[in-house]
Amino acid sequence: MPSNKALAGPIYSILFEGTHEGTAFELLDWIRKRATSKKLREMTTEEYARLLVSDAPYFLPQSLLQAVEKNSYPSDFDRALWYLSEMPASGVRILATAQVTS
Repeated sequence: MPSNKALAGPIYSILFEGTHEGTAFELLDWIRKRATSKKLREMTTEEYARLLVSDAPYFLPQSLLQAVEKNSYPSDFDRALWYLSEMPASGVRILATAQVTS
C-alpha cells in the first residue's frame, strides 16, 4: 500500500488518452492498469515507478536524462511521472502542475 506521501503532493494534469488529473501515484497507477503488457499490468505501482526510473537511460537522450536527474521531486512517483513524460514514445505529456495547500 502506498504511503500517505504518495497520495499527497502536486496535482498534475496530463495528456494521455485524453486529459486526466491526479497525484503522480494516481496517474501512474491509472496508466499502468491500461498498459498493453500483461507484465506491466501485474506490477504494483511502486514497481512500475522504479522500472520507469531505472529504464530512463535507455529511453532518454543523455543530455535530457542529465537535466531531469538534477531536478528534485517530492516523491519517487513524481520522478517517475516526469521521466515517463519525457520519453518520446510514451505518449504521456504533463500539461500543468498545481500544489495542494491545506
